[in-house]
Amino acid sequence: MFKVYYDEEDNIDPNLLKSSWVTPAFEFYDEESCKGRAITSMDWSLKHQELLLAAYTKSDGYNFNQSNGLIYLWSLAMRKHPEFTLTCQTEVTSAIFHKFNPKLVIGATYTGQILMWDTRGKSLPIQKTPPSGKFHSYPVYCLGVTGTNNANHIISVSNDGTLCTWSMSNLSKPTKRIELKAKKKKYAGELEGKLEKTYTEDIGAICIATQEGETNNIFLGSDDSDIYQVGIHQGNENADNIVEVYKKHTGPINSLHLHPGDSHKVSNVIITINFL
Repeated sequence: MFKVYYDEEDNIDPNLLKSSWVTPAFEFYDEESCKGRAITSMDWSLKHQELLLAAYTKSDGYNFNQSNGLIYLWSLAMRKHPEFTLTCQTEVTSAIFHKFNPKLVIGATYTGQILMWDTRGKSLPIQKTPPSGKFHSYPVYCLGVTGTNNANHIISVSNDGTLCTWSMSNLSKPTKRIELKAKKKKYAGELEGKLEKTYTEDIGAICIATQEGETNNIFLGSDDSDIYQVGIHQGNENADNIVEVYKKHTGPINSLHLHPGDSHKVSNVIITINFL
């Protein structure tokens, strides 16, 4: 279950924060199918602004009549039942509307698969990546679409730092695959600076932020509290794709959002952090 909140008045004064500032307006919930499931991601449709996407975990109680993977598209005009139901065999970890084709929904799973649904067809995916784990062998929490209306591709990043780009017309093989590695420093001795060593480790990617029209740079929030600016076409070596690292946080970064301005300005990155 989740609730949608509105401010009590149309004009919001940020200086007048108080307990009654927002009130619940309505909630979306289906007793039969949502019970025992948690929400993994939400996304508003840019084309049809009354549509809200919600992806769910598998139910905590086994039911052979229900799919493990579930995505609902809720409409503000119909709140008791979803307008569209999308399903798959595996638990969905992230899902988004395709920003240039509002009829398409892209999802990622706990097993590393990327799937695509068309709301004009059936509830099952119309395309999906191979299930073998050849390209993503860890859960994928980061999904995005970059480019323009005429030339765009899907970006997926799994929890081990593997980044893949995909063509909309073919999900059988990524157009590019990068194993992102973070450079770390290790000190041997009691005093910092003594026998400093450099090593690399996988990036535990949790969230992603992309900018409209941008074809190269993305931002990743990680479980090691760092934000990584990644240049997809930055270089040939995996380590060279890390353009910048921002180390201003002390806990895992669970959400990133870019201001709709210049994506290259750090001040335009808005961050929400959960300390686990």
